[in-house]
Amino acid sequence: MNELLFEVLKWGVPMGLANMVPVFIKGTHPIDFGKEIRGKRIFGKGKTLEGLISGTFIGGIIGLLFGNWQLGLVIGLGSLLGDIFESFLKRRVGIKSGQPWWGFDQLDFVIGALILGSFVEPISRTAIIILLIGMPILHPLANYIGYKLKIKKNKF
Repeated sequence: MNELLFEVLKWGVPMGLANMVPVFIKGTHPIDFGKEIRGKRIFGKGKTLEGLISGTFIGGIIGLLFGNWQLGLVIGLGSLLGDIFESFLKRRVGIKSGQPWWGFDQLDFVIGALILGSFVEPISRTAIIILLIGMPILHPLANYIGYKLKIKKNKF
């Protein structure tokens, strides 16, 4: 059981914190450079190079604490790339930046981190299941705390 808990934390903490860091970093360089597709932003103004770099860096730092900085770095990057991809899909279906998209908002970063991280280190099926169930429960809680701290515009 201790090995499973360590595995879940080794993957979950970097992905969760990497996903949270860009909220605190008010970047000025949008990843999509302000470009649009059919009159809609590609990703949205909140997706910045500063957020991508800082979140990935935090993932690496957390990974170092768990004994594998490379895994943490890749998990952090995967987490953010999953969120960016979901932002792209949101723009295509007409959901505005910052507006919730239930189900997708809670899983995008988890799936991105699991996919990219698995190229560095295998993860057990049990840990995957725990992360796919647990992170969507923690995500709205983190958003609510951010809302109460006046960091985020929406409660969930």
